[in-house]
Amino acid sequence: MISQSVRQDQKRRNEHYLSNTYIRNDEGQEYSLKELADLSVSNPAIRRGVLISMQK
Repeated sequence: MISQSVRQDQKRRNEHYLSNTYIRNDEGQEYSLKELADLSVSNPAIRRGVLISMQK
């Protein structure tokens, strides 16, 4: 079982990686992976909303 401190450290490392990794689309727009993750079902709040809407 993962301890709480190990999980918090993992989340912090992931946040740092996502915030510092950028991608560029074909139109030349550049986004951090953090920005994109916040807009997708990777975001727990959005994921919850999607799951609830699928149950109806």
